[in-house]
Amino acid sequence: MNRFAYYTGGVLAFSALIPGRNQDEFGIAVAALELTYLAQFGSHLAVQSDLQLVMNPNTDPAIRNTVVFMLRFEVSF
Repeated sequence: MNRFAYYTGGVLAFSALIPGRNQDEFGIAVAALELTYLAQFGSHLAVQSDLQLVMNPNTDPAIRNTVVFMLRFEVSF
């Protein structure tokens, strides 16, 4: 069962913001405050950081807002 009758989200994504890092990506999510950066290291490894501000977790006003940080590694063969 979904707590929300409707959901709208979006993202702005940018590539190659740093000179010489043409395969890197930066994104900003609109539905929740989220910043992410994916750094490509060669053709087999990428590292993606993600920072999110979670407001009213579980839609419970008794639970304080929180900040979540994630680090994801991608290895391709």
